[in-house]
Amino acid sequence: MHLVAYDSRAMNAAEWIRKAMAEASAKQYAEALACFEHAIEMEADNFEAWTGKGVCLGSLGQTEKSLACYERAIELAPNASVGWLNKAQALINLHRFEEALEAANSALVLNPRTEQAWFKRGIALLCLQRNDEALISCERALALNAGNYEAWFNKGLALLRLGRMEESNSAFGEAFRLGNRGASRGLCETLFALGKFEEALFHCEKALELEPNNASLWLRKGTALRELKRPQESIRCYDRMIELEPKNHLGWYNKGVSLIDLKRYKEAVDCNQRAIEIEPTFAWAWCNKGAALAAMRKYRKALPCFEEATRLGDAEAKKGVKLCLSNMIYLFRFVHWLENLGSPK
Repeated sequence: MHLVAYDSRAMNAAEWIRKAMAEASAKQYAEALACFEHAIEMEADNFEAWTGKGVCLGSLGQTEKSLACYERAIELAPNASVGWLNKAQALINLHRFEEALEAANSALVLNPRTEQAWFKRGIALLCLQRNDEALISCERALALNAGNYEAWFNKGLALLRLGRMEESNSAFGEAFRLGNRGASRGLCETLFALGKFEEALFHCEKALELEPNNASLWLRKGTALRELKRPQESIRCYDRMIELEPKNHLGWYNKGVSLIDLKRYKEAVDCNQRAIEIEPTFAWAWCNKGAALAAMRKYRKALPCFEEATRLGDAEAKKGVKLCLSNMIYLFRFVHWLENLGSPK
């Protein structure tokens, strides 16, 4: 509910700010913004008003303008860490991660025990792919507030990127326990990597409740089902991924793998061919196309597929080359034997 109308001539800056805070608490950001602007008209150097105006603009999606407000607030009170924290968040939202890192560092100079400064520093470092440093920042944030489930999630992400799967799984698990439903996406990845496919499938499904149009989650769910020897169900997941991203070769390739599991070799050849058309240098699709053709005993067609896969770096494809050559030689000898079976001596 909006607050009652008011007469600007009867209110001072502090009263405008109080009214703005009430509007903002009710998520009436446009009304709150107008109140903060009235306060600034009356007191142009009011740090609280500039900060509040920035928060409202940010909540209304006007991030560039909110950043300008935070910079003005910092000019007015350079030793207030909240100004630097707000600036860091605005810069993160604008994907200006190096500058965001500098702003978070400035906040930490003023108060090294500011949890949010470590947290925002961790976000900036993650976005800059500086995962070792991001992990340290996440741990510092959690040392100050172990209940910050977003910091647990970010710690899990840093550990995942560093290949420390068990630790990553534990961090995502803690984030999930604390209420971060989005942590299911991280758990899906770590549990899959740890070979815990039933649990990975559970968290894939939880993650898809939040992101039903996330193609990579459908891919991961399909692969978990395939590992659980449920290829028919996996194909439905790959079909959904293909529907969402028809130009992603991984959907076609993985569908082809499940079709081979079901001995539907002609369809598997077609799927792998689609993957190759999208990504001609994807060695595994060449290898699987060869495998499907070989399963149909079409060794002459399979051989160049295995050779191309080998050329592209798939060492396993060499086995396919040998299989085709040995079977082609065998067939040649068999045909030669048949031709000469009734020949006069």
